[in-house]
Amino acid sequence: MFLYLDVFYMMICTKTYVLRSRCVLYDDTCTKTHVLRSRCVLYDDTCTKTYVLRSRCVLYDDTCTKTYVLRSRCVIYDDTCTKTYVLRSRCVIYDDTCTKTYVLRSRCVLYDDTCTKTYVLRSRCVLYDDTCTKTYVLRSRCVLYDDICVLYDDTCTKTYVLRSRCVLYDDTCTKTYVLRSRCVLYDDTCTKTYVLRSRCVLYDDTCTKTYVLRSRCVLYDDTCTKTYVLRSRCVLYDDTCTKTYVLRSRCVLYDDTCTKTYVLRSRCVLYDDTCTKTYVSEI
Repeated sequence: MFLYLDVFYMMICTKTYVLRSRCVLYDDTCTKTHVLRSRCVLYDDTCTKTYVLRSRCVLYDDTCTKTYVLRSRCVIYDDTCTKTYVLRSRCVIYDDTCTKTYVLRSRCVLYDDTCTKTYVLRSRCVLYDDTCTKTYVLRSRCVLYDDICVLYDDTCTKTYVLRSRCVLYDDTCTKTYVLRSRCVLYDDTCTKTYVLRSRCVLYDDTCTKTYVLRSRCVLYDDTCTKTYVLRSRCVLYDDTCTKTYVLRSRCVLYDDTCTKTYVLRSRCVLYDDTCTKTYVSEI
């Protein structure tokens, strides 16, 4: 009888598999062991979906399908929630926790926190440092327009003109000395006093060389270097153009203007103007 019952139990009570609900796992004794949780959805013991798990950077829908990667305003993550790099805007820098650390300011442009350019700090005559702090006003030779040197105040209003055509100023607009060109001299009021003329070169008022002075017997080049002394065929001059003596050939006499006066003739020999003996007078 007992043998028969054991066989019957084996035939109808053999454990074939363990029932598992969609979200609850049981052991062989039907004891609930734990609640299954998917990678992104949490269920309670009654298999009621309670909420969707969201990682710090990845969002899933109810079917555990990854929908998109969350990116903060300044930090970007990859699909494994690994921080890849920190985004920095053109004018605002953030740390890894997305805390704004400071606003970048260019040398002449100021931006607000939204990177909107608010106003330009650098004017035509005022210099600012990298923090947009005004350091000093540019003056004189660093702001040169044509032949003038202009001084500005902090509002870039031109106050007065410092640089004239003949007076030189340093960077602080202090007059250092009066410029004198190679041929024209000015006083401090820029009034032309006179035109300088070198010993051999003449200039006009605009310092344009007009011509090279040449004395009657001395020739100069453009740099006033004496090139050579002119000597006439019969009159010799020194460097001061003083006539030293009259050249006389052996048979021809010249005056100071190199005019031939007469031909010397010996008692028996006759010469022509070139001192060539032409013939001998016969007695």
